[in-house]
Amino acid sequence: MLLHKMLRDMKWNKMQFISIFLLAFLGVYVYAGVGGEVAGIREIRNSYNKETNLGDAWIYGENFTEDDLQAVKDIEGITDAQRRLFLTAVGESEQKPTIYLYFQEENDISKPKVVQGEEFDQTDSKHVWLDKRFADANDLTVGDEYTFDIEGNQLTLKIGGIIYSPEYTYYTDDDAIIPDFSKVGIAIASYETIPMEALGLQGKNAENVVVKNISEEAKKAFIPFTQMVITTDLTDVGSLEDKISEALDGGYSYFITRESIPGVNQLQDEMKQHEAMMIVFTIAFVGIAILAIITTMNRLVNNQRTQIGTMKALGMKKGKILRHYMAYGFWLSAVGAALGVALGPVTLPRLFIPSMSSAYTLPEWKGGYSVSFFLVGMITVVACTLTTYLSCRKVLAVNPADTLKPAAPKKGKRSIFEKLPFWNKLSFSVQYNLRDLSRSKIRCLMGFAGTLCCMALLVCSASMNDSFKNMRDWLYEDIQNFDNRVELKKETTLYDAESLSKELQGELIMEDSIIVKAKNKKKILSFTAVEGKGLYRFTNSNLEIDTLQDSDFAITQKTAEALGIKEGDEISWHLLDAEKWETATVTIINRMPMGVGITTTRKVVEEAGYDFIPSYIATDVAEDDIHSDQIKKIFTKKSMLEAWDVSMETMTIIVVLLIVVAALLGLLILYNLGLLAYAEREKELATLKVVGFNASKLRKMLLIQNTWLSIFGIIVGTPTGLLMVQYMVDIMGDAFDMTATLSIPSFLLCSGTTLLVSIVVSIMFSGKLKKLDMVAALKGVE
Repeated sequence: MLLHKMLRDMKWNKMQFISIFLLAFLGVYVYAGVGGEVAGIREIRNSYNKETNLGDAWIYGENFTEDDLQAVKDIEGITDAQRRLFLTAVGESEQKPTIYLYFQEENDISKPKVVQGEEFDQTDSKHVWLDKRFADANDLTVGDEYTFDIEGNQLTLKIGGIIYSPEYTYYTDDDAIIPDFSKVGIAIASYETIPMEALGLQGKNAENVVVKNISEEAKKAFIPFTQMVITTDLTDVGSLEDKISEALDGGYSYFITRESIPGVNQLQDEMKQHEAMMIVFTIAFVGIAILAIITTMNRLVNNQRTQIGTMKALGMKKGKILRHYMAYGFWLSAVGAALGVALGPVTLPRLFIPSMSSAYTLPEWKGGYSVSFFLVGMITVVACTLTTYLSCRKVLAVNPADTLKPAAPKKGKRSIFEKLPFWNKLSFSVQYNLRDLSRSKIRCLMGFAGTLCCMALLVCSASMNDSFKNMRDWLYEDIQNFDNRVELKKETTLYDAESLSKELQGELIMEDSIIVKAKNKKKILSFTAVEGKGLYRFTNSNLEIDTLQDSDFAITQKTAEALGIKEGDEISWHLLDAEKWETATVTIINRMPMGVGITTTRKVVEEAGYDFIPSYIATDVAEDDIHSDQIKKIFTKKSMLEAWDVSMETMTIIVVLLIVVAALLGLLILYNLGLLAYAEREKELATLKVVGFNASKLRKMLLIQNTWLSIFGIIVGTPTGLLMVQYMVDIMGDAFDMTATLSIPSFLLCSGTTLLVSIVVSIMFSGKLKKLDMVAALKGVE
């Protein structure tokens, strides 16, 4: 009997209950959907790491000997270590792709995952293994021959297999924002394939005379192994550095852990952002669902006082009646949560994976499941059921005799608004709505919360769009104040670079990596040295644009905060391939939209004893007028902006999703609110209609309150949306320096959309006002 009653009640109040169901569903659906993407990627990543035995730390230097390797292996806590030589080569195609080429001595750590061809053999002197993304982009397959140019020396090998490298889930060519896999690739070969002609160009062996046809042992002694990869069973991997420094007697350039490898941690940072998004949305939806339950169940129970009294009079126990009404909240939220958990992980990840897989590289892409999905679903059900209980218990506590009679009208009292000195000057419509706001606080709070969430989500989507556009302009207009980036070949001499720069009226820019040390903290950062001609500029902490001069040494704000330094402090530094520490005084704390690092001048580089080696020329000369055999490639501003826009595809999906969700949320909440308001004020509206108010005037009067709530929601929702964006940006780490912004056109568009939703809902109730039966509404209890 009670089941039939519950189903009948849900049918008669279907819109209110549908909105509760949808809100519970959407809250769990977003959490499980976005969480499904995160869980799936992490599951694949963890399995990938385990299968390939991904290294825990990397040691970089100029020439690690077998004695160095053994010294590292003997360190307590290190389980294994192996050497390898890293070189940057150029591929044979017309695009001159950059190839990150590794010559392996062993294959026990950071092993390539072979997806086609033979397993990698570190003793094979005739084959090379290429990464799948590069091979697919260049139509290469197992058995093809491929030629690498290593500092002018040609190395031709047959492709023995197609692989994935666990160290490169994200990689790009030079400063490209998004990967173009036809222009950048990973290759792994045996140390026995190394062309001896190239070894004289490397590290400490530069002075050695290369002899052909030497023995394998002698050849191995000539190879300048530049990296050691280690594994450890220690939790605090960073604590090994002091022991390594002691074991190698300081004979290395730098030491980094897995968390500092860009190819590994970039994807992890992206997942943190997605996690923040799913938590924020879930809290918003479930919170609104709870408010909807409070208003709906309060109204339902109050309207069924007589039925409750009858059930009590017939001997039905209070507990059974209470469980009956709790079932409304339980079943709606349970079905919604169950569908959210079931559908989220199999649908939403499909929305994100195409754009994610275009930028990141994993052996497979799929959604996953996590115990947290079921926990969030259970928490949602418990919260909704508990809210239902709290909403019903007051009426159920009344004795049967009293519940058989209609509830006594609330004692009328002057609202706080009536104490205003200008109260009597207000119109009747305004006075009526102010009194209603004072009497129906929970319902109005729900309306305010609905418009606030609608506005906050719209602002969040618009602000992300505006903020990333500002980042693009900040980087490519304010800092990089030039039209073309002319990349130079590695063999280009400084004299040739200066001559070409003079011809192009440009500025030479050197890019490298640097290690800085301050207050017992070390960081590996990007390094940029400029000539101070104004084509490459900086922005200070107040985002004021300026040009570096003389001995300026600028460090990005987030790095300065992490190291605990300020302007005027001294730091130690050296380039990545050097070992001697230099000292510099920080003269500028600057801000950059992407990346963290040091920006200084050519003068500082040369005074520190380093060669100034230009990476590119910044110029405003048109691309068609640039001709030189010293040029590797040219990046135009147009191409860089297009690459930026492509990299924002995932962000565009999120923005569109937010807009749809915001509009749906606004419609659900405001329509539910309208139904409740209409039901609660049906007698009042009928009375007003009797005394001469027509449907049009009543509609305008009701629209006033919705408009007020919308305006309040817009006022509070705007900073809330900006805080949501800032929160998501802040958890992305030091790689981004972005302040959430909202342009005036975007604010007007978000505000207009929120108000439009409110107006649309009001119009939807026009028919109810026209069909209002005054006699039935005013009829008393018989």
